Amino acid sequence: AAAAAASADGSETSDGPSGTGVVSGIPALDDGALFLDDLLHGAGEHPPPYPFKSATEAAARVFGGGSARPDALVAKRCLFLYYLLDAGAPAEGAPASFAQSARLSPRLFAQTVAAAALDDWDSQTALDEARALVPKMARKDLPAKFVAALAARGAPAAALAA
Repeated sequence: AAAAAASADGSETSDGPSGTGVVSGIPALDDGALFLDDLLHGAGEHPPPYPFKSATEAAARVFGGGSARPDALVAKRCLFLYYLLDAGAPAEGAPASFAQSARLSPRLFAQTVAAAALDDWDSQTALDEARALVPKMARKDLPAKFVAALAARGAPAAALAA
């Protein structure tokens, strides 16, 4: 879920030799953490270890240190939101409440929800959610990695609709 959501600039990124993340806007297909890697990277120079054991640990690790740059703070909020979604909270519950109190825009909220769904390679339900959500988010500034991830997950029609 992603500095993709936090930066939303679609610029070329890479997270090193592991092959995860995104290079030139195309998701790596060998590891499912397409967007999570970007969020962890965007949260600061020393990203917190993921997954977290609890919401309390997540809050302490995400917000307890690291960079206070505005872009890093947005990435941290999106990372905590991603954690809530990844932990199984329905988007309209605690994640929506957190996004509202953290003043995340509806666009960033939707992108983080879509990112978490696209990173869940084991769930057909998550893919269906992303198929429905990503085309609704279509704008000229939508990072290409959302479209590429849909295509990589076997949803070319939804990718083309975005």
